Amino acid sequence: AIIDLIDSAKSIAKSALSAETEAEITTLQTQYNAILDQIDYLVEDSGYAGINLLDSDNLEIAFDESGASKITVSGIDASTGSGGLNLTDAASWWSTANSEPDSTVINGYITSLETAKTTLRSQSQTLSSQLSIVTTRQDFTANMIDLLEEGAGELVNADTTEEGVKLTTLETQQALAVQALSITSSASQAVLNLFS
Repeated sequence: AIIDLIDSAKSIAKSALSAETEAEITTLQTQYNAILDQIDYLVEDSGYAGINLLDSDNLEIAFDESGASKITVSGIDASTGSGGLNLTDAASWWSTANSEPDSTVINGYITSLETAKTTLRSQSQTLSSQLSIVTTRQDFTANMIDLLEEGAGELVNADTTEEGVKLTTLETQQALAVQALSITSSASQAVLNLFS
C-alpha cells in the first residue's frame, strides 16, 4: 500500500513538471503532501497487538516451549521522516524567477520517491524471507501436533472389544498352563506311589 502511495506521489510530481501556473503547482503540492500524510497514517495503523513492524517494532517468535528455538523479526521505519523513507513535504516547486515549474527541485523529489521505493522493496524482501521461515516452522509445528494427537488418540481410543478378547485369551492360556502343571505334578505323584 505504501508503494502504491509513493507511485501516486511520483505521478503528482511528474504532473508538476508540466504545470502552467503557480496555482496549479500549489494544488499539486497540496495533493503531494496529503499523500505523504497518508503514508504516515498507514504506518501508524499497521500495528497489531501492540506491535508495529512498520514503525520499528521487533517481534520475537518462539518455536518451542522453552524459547530456545526462536526468530526475531526486525521491524522497519516506513514513515516519511528522516529515520524512515526520508521524504519531505513539497515546497518551492514554482520558480518565481522564471515563472515556470522548478524542474531541478521537482526532479529531486522524484528521485527521493524512487529511493524510498527501492528501500521499501529491499525491506519488504527481508520481511518476506522472515515470513517464509515462520510459515515453514508453523507448518512443521502443525504437522507435529497432528501426529502427536493421532498417537494420543490411538492410546486413548483403543478398541475395548478387541482388548477384552485379548485379555480373555491370556486368562484362558494361564488357566490351561496351571491345569497342565497340576496334571503333570499329580502324574509324577502317581508314578512315585507305584514304587512305594
